[in-house]
Amino acid sequence: MNAADAVLIACPEYAHGLPGAFKNALDWVVGSGEMSGKLVLALNTSARLIHAPAQLAEILRTMDAWVLDAVLIEVPRQARDVLDVPGVAEALQEIWRSLFQTASGADALA
Repeated sequence: MNAADAVLIACPEYAHGLPGAFKNALDWVVGSGEMSGKLVLALNTSARLIHAPAQLAEILRTMDAWVLDAVLIEVPRQARDVLDVPGVAEALQEIWRSLFQTASGADALA
């Protein structure tokens, strides 16, 4: 994960929160610093999202990930093509723009 410029997370909501195994996986990464400065696109894949998006965003920000509020997107379970879900294509474009701006800024500083 250290070599990645961005991370895509697809996570459902379970019992009004993140699934335990997924939260445990995030807990293992907290101390490594691998998420520090990473852009994150979070696709939440539950029919009824109430608490998981905010919980995931808080955990990722605690890990020093760069979570853009515009890219916390709900993908309904019945969706046939994730790119047809309103907001997903735009969020992916935002991630690419952010990656380009970050890379351009780093090049300018070098």
